[in-house]
Amino acid sequence: MRRLWNNWRGSLHMILKSKPLRDVLMDVPEGVDKSDWEWLVKEHFLSEKFKERSMRNSVNRSNLIMPHRTGSKPIREIIYELGGKDGNPPDMATIFFETHKKDDKLVEPKTNEKYAEIQELVQSEPSLTNIEVVERCFGPQCKSNVVGFGGWDNR
Repeated sequence: MRRLWNNWRGSLHMILKSKPLRDVLMDVPEGVDKSDWEWLVKEHFLSEKFKERSMRNSVNRSNLIMPHRTGSKPIREIIYELGGKDGNPPDMATIFFETHKKDDKLVEPKTNEKYAEIQELVQSEPSLTNIEVVERCFGPQCKSNVVGFGGWDNR
């Protein structure tokens, strides 16, 4: 429920960012009570705490050196489509490429370097599991977020 609420609230925040405040307050989203909408805008989205966190997150996203490019499509869905549904999930090199490509190519230099490292490791030691490949290339992983597999809530 928390994830649903956060995602829905995030989509409402996009409305706020795209219009002047007086228009935002007048254009109440469908299914939202007017007083609830006014509270959400005035007390939440316009609070200093929210603005600081939003700005910090924007800066952090802009500093990513290897951003994934899957949008809102979960990584597990990409793995499923690439053979996971048939019990034959793709190797880590394929997962990395598919989640970081832009117009069928990797555009960031660091992403290209890491992809080459992953490919080399997968080819030289094909018996390694995807998690072992990730840990050799990116270091130890936290169980709540593994490179190439997304966050725990995405599984």
